[in-house]
Amino acid sequence: MRIQHLLMLDVDDTLVSSGRAEGILFPLACQQALGISEVSADWASYRCPTDRGIVRELVESRLAREATVDDYRRVEENFERLLEQRLSAEPDLCQPVAGALEAMTRFRQLPDTVVAIATAGWYLSARYKLETAGFDVAGIPFATSRDAETKADIMRVSAERATASARIQRFASITYMGDSTGDLRAAEHLNFRFIAIDTRGRLASAKHRYPSFEALDDILRTVKEMRDTLSLH
Repeated sequence: MRIQHLLMLDVDDTLVSSGRAEGILFPLACQQALGISEVSADWASYRCPTDRGIVRELVESRLAREATVDDYRRVEENFERLLEQRLSAEPDLCQPVAGALEAMTRFRQLPDTVVAIATAGWYLSARYKLETAGFDVAGIPFATSRDAETKADIMRVSAERATASARIQRFASITYMGDSTGDLRAAEHLNFRFIAIDTRGRLASAKHRYPSFEALDDILRTVKEMRDTLSLH
């Protein structure tokens, strides 16, 4: 089989309804790991709203120094530990977006297709949330804030890993599914096609927009139409 297409997905509030847990626990993880207080959960207030970007900005602005590998490691490990503790008591804080489990299964069955993941979150927390929500992500190319700081660079790393996994030079098309304006901008920057899984109602301007994966047949038709009419140059 000659693989020609890459379908890449975001995690938080695209595959997994985890925004509420993220808003509570990520600031707490930063406070505990970095020894600071009053960390904002307003992601739009940060210059680069990825986990790595937020930690770097907090260290520079609050601690007046450059962020280190140890800073990133401590926040990542602390966040994953807090997630495990909270989700064991409140599993409803991390559930699959409606239709997402079936969608992932169907995506992986598409001919000539590789499925990949690119998230602005940390590796440990992203894997834990996906597995807690019931996703089998074994063998899926994966990129996170461990790999790069900006969302576009994380998506680029994911695409590179998917290309290596498929043993090809490049994909004929790449489509990204995400839930934020940052996802849309990153996709446009990279010349990736974009489908909004608009679980939070923030992407009214997106050309291809669905509130969840419940309209899966329509989403699959959109993916096919994109492949039939568009290609990377």
